Amino acid sequence: MAEMASLKYRRFMQRNYWYAGHDNNHIDNIKFLELHAGPEHRFQRKTASLNVVLFMTISLGAMFPILYPIALFAITIQYIVERYTLAIFYRLPPKFSLELTERNTFILAFAPLLGMAISFWAFGNYSMFHADVIGIMETSNDVLPSHHSLGVVIA
Repeated sequence: MAEMASLKYRRFMQRNYWYAGHDNNHIDNIKFLELHAGPEHRFQRKTASLNVVLFMTISLGAMFPILYPIALFAITIQYIVERYTLAIFYRLPPKFSLELTERNTFILAFAPLLGMAISFWAFGNYSMFHADVIGIMETSNDVLPSHHSLGVVIA
């Protein structure tokens, strides 16, 4: 964090005081911008983190409704941080084709299917909605059958 503050201070001083009265030619300006430009923006990593949040929320949101506000908060924070860092710190991102967007759409298309399968399995559990006693443990080492198998869910 201190490193970023010193970098911002150096940039500010160079732009406003050290080089303010210097007549530059075109090549000097390019060298100056290259020397003091921020790191490359890794758009793929930012997209991957967004995909994880969306995929997990869509897949498991029916069982854990708290994931929806958490995902909203995470996406909002990520958007704010991305906008700020692109405006202040990073270089301009390179131009991307539609291939990255199409690939993300293809990957996220599986989230509702997985979510429906997981929801069908979880909400098909008989003991989730009924108060019937399935079995009684006689010792602490007993393992009770859950009676929650694929045959029971489908039947």
